[in-house]
Amino acid sequence: MAEAGGSPAAARGPRSGAGTKPHRAQRELARSLAARRAAPRTTESHFAFSVSDFLKLLLFAALIAAAAPAFAVDKVVSSRVWPAQEYTRVTLETATLLKHSFFFVENPSRLVVDLEGVALDAELKALPGKVGDKDPYIQAVRVGINRPNVVRVVFDLRTEVKPSVFPLAPVGEYKHRLVLDIYPATPADPLLALLEKKPDPIGEIAQSPAPDLPVVKLEPLAGLQVTIAPGQLSVAVGV
Repeated sequence: MAEAGGSPAAARGPRSGAGTKPHRAQRELARSLAARRAAPRTTESHFAFSVSDFLKLLLFAALIAAAAPAFAVDKVVSSRVWPAQEYTRVTLETATLLKHSFFFVENPSRLVVDLEGVALDAELKALPGKVGDKDPYIQAVRVGINRPNVVRVVFDLRTEVKPSVFPLAPVGEYKHRLVLDIYPATPADPLLALLEKKPDPIGEIAQSPAPDLPVVKLEPLAGLQVTIAPGQLSVAVGV
């Protein structure tokens, strides 16, 4: 009876152990397949995150590059004005190449020059005082800030002009220079200039009336005798 009672238990034991192994193998296979299915999704998610970060870095770099000129402010170290009958030259000297643009405004005639990346310093503010009253082409100059990072120089003109604006590279003691040559729209004929009547100060003096001179009356002296003979002059005073 003992053997009979123990035999079914012994028989169920091996069957129970043999049935557990397939379940474990199935679970391990399911985990492996799940890991393989999850692996591409993890890689794809990581790749998408990397692309997003890269795009953000590119955008940040572009913003820095666009804003860099706004922080790079140059100064005008010297400004000079040379008026002449042929043309008037205005020179702005800076440490770096000056970016600029210009255009005309009518009624009244004005030449507008925009300077980018330059500060409105004392040298630019002093430019209007360097234009004389006898300049043949420039009547006045006004300087001010037009918009952020842009200084506007306005030349009020006496007549219609034809400007020539160009940069000059550093040479010797001079740095970068922006040159404005302001020519008349219709150049003067040099031959006509020679034929024009010029003021004659000597002729004006000769044609002017003689000034009134004081009259001096001489009274004769008693006993004074003057003898004038060829080659001699004698004066005798009698008593």
